[in-house]
Amino acid sequence: MPTILYNHDLEVREKYKNDRQAYLEDIKDEVLKEIGDDIRSNTETVEALVISSRDVLREKIMAIYHKNKYNRTITEYEREALNQYFVDYKALKGNSYIDKRYNRMEKWRVIYDDDPYDDDEE
Repeated sequence: MPTILYNHDLEVREKYKNDRQAYLEDIKDEVLKEIGDDIRSNTETVEALVISSRDVLREKIMAIYHKNKYNRTITEYEREALNQYFVDYKALKGNSYIDKRYNRMEKWRVIYDDDPYDDDEE
């Protein structure tokens, strides 16, 4: 008799397991239907922000380049900003001609400002 009950129990478990899985799939489909458009919209917004940020960083790097390209010098503050812009630009998968310009600027002479009131010196 226990074997019969055991086999019956396995059959019932399998039947309800399939019912539970179908129910969970229905819930998942409903949730995706409700938030799917929001997810796509948010993804598109994030992608647009990444593109925009990358463009702004590229423009800032090139502004430093054009300002200083004739004398090939750069202030220490421009150097610090340039380095951070470049790191951020590369983190956003920036991969245009900026590498070439940045490598040129890396060789430029840095002009240091000996301001006694510099925040870093206090």
